[in-house]
Amino acid sequence: MDTLFSHVNVVTMNEQMTLWQDAFVGVTDGKIAYMAKKPPEEKPKKIIDATGMVLMPGLINCHTHLPMYLLRGYADDLNLQDWLQHYIFPREDRLAPSRRRQRLPLPKRCASARRACRICIISAMRSARP
Repeated sequence: MDTLFSHVNVVTMNEQMTLWQDAFVGVTDGKIAYMAKKPPEEKPKKIIDATGMVLMPGLINCHTHLPMYLLRGYADDLNLQDWLQHYIFPREDRLAPSRRRQRLPLPKRCASARRACRICIISAMRSARP
């Protein structure tokens, strides 16, 4: 076993969505190899004391707009339609498709996704209108 998370709260994905408190989760070669309410007999290479922490599956964001990171906080006090039609869409149109990827390196565009435990994101960005 490579890593053992000890005394962790585990959100399971079984049908009952059981929450295990003060559990032990072992990882071998990047995969969960052990999960129980008592420590394993096998000594892991590394132990992480996860007391008070939660271990849960990663999340998937099926609809995001990564270039919108550039516009975060811009006129966000308006109702949705005014915000989109009068502020966001005109600014988006000025971002050429080739520049959208260049303006921010991938790590910065994905930083908020990583902080929110997302393991997969699908960016939905429309092309500029003619």
